[in-house]
Formats: sequence, structure tokens, C-alpha cells
Amino acid sequence: MVSIRLLARKMIAFLYYCSGKYRLANRGRVIILMYHRILEDDDVLIASIQPGMYVTRSSFERQMAYVNKYYEITSLEDLTKMWACDGFDRSKAYCVVTFDDGWRDNYLNAFDILKKYNIPATIFLATEYIDTGRRFWHETLVDIFLTNNIDRVNAALSEAKQTIESSSALQEITDSIRKVKRGESVIVDELIESLKKYSSEELEAVLAAIFKPSTRSEEMLNWNEIKEMGQQNISFGSHTCNHEILTNIPLNKVQDELQKSGEELQGLDSYIPVFCYPNGNYNDDIQRLVSESGYVAAVTTQQGAEVSDPLNLFALKRVGVHEDISSTNSLFSYLLARLN
Repeated sequence: MVSIRLLARKMIAFLYYCSGKYRLANRGRVIILMYHRILEDDDVLIASIQPGMYVTRSSFERQMAYVNKYYEITSLEDLTKMWACDGFDRSKAYCVVTFDDGWRDNYLNAFDILKKYNIPATIFLATEYIDTGRRFWHETLVDIFLTNNIDRVNAALSEAKQTIESSSALQEITDSIRKVKRGESVIVDELIESLKKYSSEELEAVLAAIFKPSTRSEEMLNWNEIKEMGQQNISFGSHTCNHEILTNIPLNKVQDELQKSGEELQGLDSYIPVFCYPNGNYNDDIQRLVSESGYVAAVTTQQGAEVSDPLNLFALKRVGVHEDISSTNSLFSYLLARLN
């Protein structure tokens, strides 16, 4: 059921688009688009995936055609060089395309569209998930709650409690499973947000003890796909090794995540020394470590556009794009216009 709020947004977006004002939007600024997953329009995952995590292939193609027509497309690497040498043309509206995490559907569903429009892009990789079969814990959690696996997991809980040391994360997950068994509703997005206070290592260990997928995960890019994309205008930056929320772990572990992921990616010809904060979380100490680790800039999840002289190269704003707020040209143009 479409919410009244979304209907109102669609109406306002349509009126804005009809006005033609979008043609002049963001002159003298740069929008850094932030994507995660690009799914086929009929992908069964759409029913279970977090709404903020995906755009459909058809929407993505419309969006790339739109920015190709109305924006000066540049790569993230060239943007940092423009800023460094004062080469930013204030009469233009610039656009940069980025993807977080390194999902394989970026290769399967977005890569050919980017090539079609000759659009460069940067993908931020969590290196320990590349070619390893490892899954993000929140994907496993979605599998448990939204694909009829509750009974299977519930049966494994008592054994898990005997093999895992006292874990608050396990207790939260257990409480939510019991709610479902009692017929109560659990909002999975809210549970995911609550669990983000724990480390990825703890959450993955807990979930592995109660739920074992039947097949190896092929959700993430592999190194062959990365190398192929790197030869075709796609660059790669660091998103840490383990996708830890950096404000949740000690600074010495933050340092390890920054250095090890960067070192692994430096072997790629398509590597650029730009960092992406997992979940957008950072503080002054983390920002300092990013700078000291050899990165020239870092992107956040903070919504907004950047200008010819950014206030902070290590806290660059981006524009999060997901299906429900960008599925038409009018909605997409309104999303970009609201940055003004």
C-alpha cells in the first residue's frame, strides 16, 4: 500500500519536473550518487531486501540517462584532482557515481549500463567479503525472518546458547524470534538498526551458530569481475576489510581495517585512495586515521551536494539513491533538487 507521504512526494515531484527547473539544478556543485544494489525488476529479492538498499535495473538506466544528459559526469579520482588544482568549473553541475559494498549485481546489472553511457564509477569494497563466500550479517538476518526460516532457527537456539559465550546480540535475536513464534510482529529494519551496536564479528558468529545457508554465497563481486570492470572505467576504493562500523571498535582495530584493506586493493590498477565509512559512522579520531593512512578523501552517507571548495575532504556528502524515492525521472530530479 502506497503511503500518503509517498503520494504527496510523487505529486510535488511531478509538478517540479513539469516546471523544467531541474535543468538548472546544482550549477556550481557536484552530486556524488550513492548506490548499493542494482536488481532486475522481477528479482524475488525485492520482496525481502531492505528498501534503502536497492534500485531496479530499469530505474538505474533511466537515472544514468538523466545525469548523462543534464550533468557533467566525472570520476571520483578526477574530482579530487579538480579540487586539488582549482580546476572546478562553477558554471557546470557535476555528477559522480559510487556504489557501496561490492555487490555482484553491480557487475551483472549496472556495468553494461555504465558502459553504454560511458559513465565512470567507483565501487567501495569490503575486501574480506570479496571472493570468500562470506555474507553480510544483515543479509542472513533477513533470510531468517523473511524467508520462512524461523522454525529452523528456533530449533537451533538452545544448542547455540550452549556453544556461544554470553552474548547480548544472541539474546536480542532470540527475543525477536520468540515474538514471531508468539504471533507478534517484528520489524526487521528496526532489529538490524538495533544490532549495529555489536561488531560484525560477533553478529556473524551468532548467526552462523543458528542458521547455516545451504549454498555458498555468491552475492559479492569476485576478483576476476573486479579486474574486468577496472579495465572499463570502474575504479575501486576501500570500505574496510570486515565492514565494521568504525565507531564501535578500538582505534587500533580501525587502523588495521584502514591499512589492510588499502594494501590489498593497491594491487589493482583501478584502485583509488578514497575511503568510504561503513554505515557512514566516523568521528574526529577516525577521520584523522583515514588521512594518516594515505587516503586523499573519504565519503560519508550524509545527504547533500559538495561545492568547488569542500569544507572537509574526509567527510564528503553524497546522495543516497533507492527505488521508492527515485523510480521515475520526476522523483529522481526532485531528489537532486532538494539538495538546494
